[in-house]
Amino acid sequence: MLLRTPGAGGMSSPVRTATVSRAVEYVAAGATFVRSPQVSFTDNSGTVTGTPVVWTGTTGIGVGSGAYFLDGDGMASVPVTLRSLGAGVRAMGSACGWRGTVCAGFAAEGVAPEALQAEIVSGAGQALPVDGTFAAVVVRVTDGLGHPVAGAVVEFHQTVVSGAVCAGPGRCPAQAVLLQGTSELVSDVDGFASVRPLQVAGQEVTNLVVTAGTQGFVLLALTRGW
Repeated sequence: MLLRTPGAGGMSSPVRTATVSRAVEYVAAGATFVRSPQVSFTDNSGTVTGTPVVWTGTTGIGVGSGAYFLDGDGMASVPVTLRSLGAGVRAMGSACGWRGTVCAGFAAEGVAPEALQAEIVSGAGQALPVDGTFAAVVVRVTDGLGHPVAGAVVEFHQTVVSGAVCAGPGRCPAQAVLLQGTSELVSDVDGFASVRPLQVAGQEVTNLVVTAGTQGFVLLALTRGW
């Protein structure tokens, strides 16, 4: 938002602005998530350092009580709790300076479980020597439209099996299960969640199944010693 304050004696009016870094935060429906919106304030007539900032929020956006002031860079930030938003429900908040005359608005919107999608950002397709160490597998949760979703539960199901190679024609023996594990993580403000793949020793395959919501699903296999 931009405000021009009336000047006196023909003097140029001050120009004051407030700009939020991310206008809308998408969060898993029903989740509780804490974020810190970043709002930048400017005033072409002088310093903004120490200017009071008032934060407010509608139902679903909780703002802590207390006094907040702009820092030397004109930035304002405060922890905000996004709480139990229904799917498709949008809550609104604002940060206002100069006695409420200049404000920047931000919002949070709940995303339904069936809309959540999981995509591998890094760590897929790893094929290492027998003494190698797997890099972390990083997943990003979105709403299917490309918006990152915070507060989504992401499950990593892992199974490490022996890397025995079938010696000839006919039925091959089942691969022995060496290790299994499940990790339940929560996507961060940018929709990311990561896990370190399980591994034992020797020639092996680590199979991962990643799920988010009711529809998000990714399957990948990582190998060592093949």
